Amino acid sequence: MRRNGIAVLLAAVVLSAPFSDALGFDGNREGFILGFGGGYGGLFEITQNAYNDASGKGVLTELVIGHGVSKQWLIHYSGRQIWGSTKGILYTAVFPSVAATHFHRDKSPSIYEMGSLGIAAAGDVAIEGGRGGGVAGPAAFLGIGYEAKRGFGFELVGGVLGSVDNGTYGAVGLTMKLLAY
Repeated sequence: MRRNGIAVLLAAVVLSAPFSDALGFDGNREGFILGFGGGYGGLFEITQNAYNDASGKGVLTELVIGHGVSKQWLIHYSGRQIWGSTKGILYTAVFPSVAATHFHRDKSPSIYEMGSLGIAAAGDVAIEGGRGGGVAGPAAFLGIGYEAKRGFGFELVGGVLGSVDNGTYGAVGLTMKLLAY
């Protein structure tokens, strides 16, 4: 039931964003927002409860879709994914979440902080020949960033993934973001 509640909340945020009363893409953080990010990230083991290790690192991508409720507050979907390869085996970690971002100033340049809650899954993509590592469970992230110009900035993010079967994992990433609002 809890997993369905997160999915319903995420769907509500994503589906309601385009129907905002404020116009999107007008240079104002209020209204519809759409963004992309790219950088480098990694998932590392903190505690282990089983034999498998789902640690990995690689290119970090992010998709942001949501709503600016004011010039300083954004509520949005944040979909991060780490793409990598270990010994020729494709590795991925997926972190879909509902996030809130607070900017210190109502226009650029501005420092901001972000927090998100969601679910995560990580491990080998290959069905055969993989390391056999895989984890899934709830995840939480905190980040700090700097928007240098309107819609362009950098973000450092860290998070924790809890898995009942395979222990606890930490994630860290540095991204360059483009945000249209």
